[in-house]
Amino acid sequence: MKTIKLVVTHKRQLSKKYSDADLKKISQALSSLAQKDKARGIVTHIIHLDDQAEMAKYGLSAVSGTLSANKCKTAIDALFVALSPDYVVLLGSGDVIPFFEVPNPSFADQGDDDESVLTDNPYASSRKFVKSKLSSYLIPDRVVGRIPDLPGDRPDAGWLLDYLKYAESWKLQNADSFADDLIVCCDEWKAAGADCVSYLSRKSNRLMISPPVKTTAGPLKTRYKARVHVIKCHGAQIDGKFYGQKGESYPDVIHSSILKGKTVEGSVVGAMCCYGAATFDPDDPAAVIAGDVPIPSIYLRQGAYGFYGSTTLAWVGFTDMQCADWIVAGALRLVLNGASLGRGLLDSKQNFVKWIEQQGRTPDLAEEKTLLQFLLLGDPSIHLVPSVQTAGPVLAAMGAVRMPATAILGSPEERRLRRTVAHGTSERLTKDLPDRTVVSRKKSLSKTLLSNLKKQMPSGKWFKFGKPLIHKVEKPFQQPELRTAAMRGVSAAGARVTPPIARKETFEYYWIERKKTNKAPIINAQMVKIETDKQGAVLRTRVLVSS
Repeated sequence: MKTIKLVVTHKRQLSKKYSDADLKKISQALSSLAQKDKARGIVTHIIHLDDQAEMAKYGLSAVSGTLSANKCKTAIDALFVALSPDYVVLLGSGDVIPFFEVPNPSFADQGDDDESVLTDNPYASSRKFVKSKLSSYLIPDRVVGRIPDLPGDRPDAGWLLDYLKYAESWKLQNADSFADDLIVCCDEWKAAGADCVSYLSRKSNRLMISPPVKTTAGPLKTRYKARVHVIKCHGAQIDGKFYGQKGESYPDVIHSSILKGKTVEGSVVGAMCCYGAATFDPDDPAAVIAGDVPIPSIYLRQGAYGFYGSTTLAWVGFTDMQCADWIVAGALRLVLNGASLGRGLLDSKQNFVKWIEQQGRTPDLAEEKTLLQFLLLGDPSIHLVPSVQTAGPVLAAMGAVRMPATAILGSPEERRLRRTVAHGTSERLTKDLPDRTVVSRKKSLSKTLLSNLKKQMPSGKWFKFGKPLIHKVEKPFQQPELRTAAMRGVSAAGARVTPPIARKETFEYYWIERKKTNKAPIINAQMVKIETDKQGAVLRTRVLVSS
């Protein structure tokens, strides 16, 4: 049994962007990566999905005709049957290997106006993709990462080549190497930021608040060299900046132009920001600042091993951790304890859904969007620290003794078993997803309840409780002890006993509004959700803000 990494890209799309000389350099860089992976105990297959000779080696046909995400997934699914890879790398931005574009669960004209979500989740799901069937791609079961170049027509292969150089030569670090950090949060959400710091077992005084912190602040400048960056701030479309917030003040916190020369090799970055991982064309006429490159692209080109972020407007908590906070902090916590970058995101998403179930509820619209929009930019096979608990002395001895890769990264058998568990977990969680129906109800909610909620909201005076979006949510389930008894017993007539099926039925009310800001690109939206039982009794309330 071997550990296998599958790197897929598209020859024709790369040829549209790069010269023959650059294509040769990219090919050489990938071959060199495969050689270094071999020394780590990883067999790397590099396949151009539209190359018939390469695909024919596995008895498959090449992707042809008009390029689409679904065609690429179909080819990748077939390669999974042939190779059973542990890691999948999508090489190139969305104009090379397309993102899937799926409906936005929390779409609202005056609030969350992303009509669709760009996502890599279907690539990370073994189920057949059906756009209208959210369950076919909501909960992933594969380890997938994307190594992006810059979208558009800039003929600079360096955005790929520089990262591939770091991916080729990555080295494990001691946990102490990640003790220092850069953690920054909007003032409006500092309570939730403190929760994230605590969840990551970081010191509370490490949290920087913006404002007063901004791009020129001394405390921020001194922490760029930290290997762990956590950014819980505002992001915007086609924008090379992240922003803080206090009231109507939105200072610049991170700017891609200022990041140049400030990243330490081996860093990992988690951004809860809206559009935080959206790689865009700097020459796009709609760019906020012409020529600014995406923040994640700068990080990766300078040696960051991985970047977790969102492709669209993201929902976060302001008094406690919610949605994006859990996904990003969960992934970082896992990789800092030995998971690969790719497994960190996969397990974080699955753990998030399991945690929701443990509360006796099901994922709501904001949580569904969160599961779709977050992705890993970087090589999913990279580990920051050893993956086994006993590897501390092993790592220390590496300088004197050549240790087998399995002693540091875990064995292929362990990795394959984790894949089996991840697949089973995804199947079970998907099967347990509820049925959602948009409905109208005559039973209105208390005006006092809505008034009290508004008082709890950040700057909630502008928020209007108009006509809500109402979902009827139904979920059948069986009591485990009754199911077990039924499996063991038979009726007097000899027929197997069928355990009774219970059904949970609730109603979710959503209001999503947006406030105009004095800083044009920033979206300041809020979502209020109220969940009731069939009789109208309130079970829970929740307020989220856009990042």
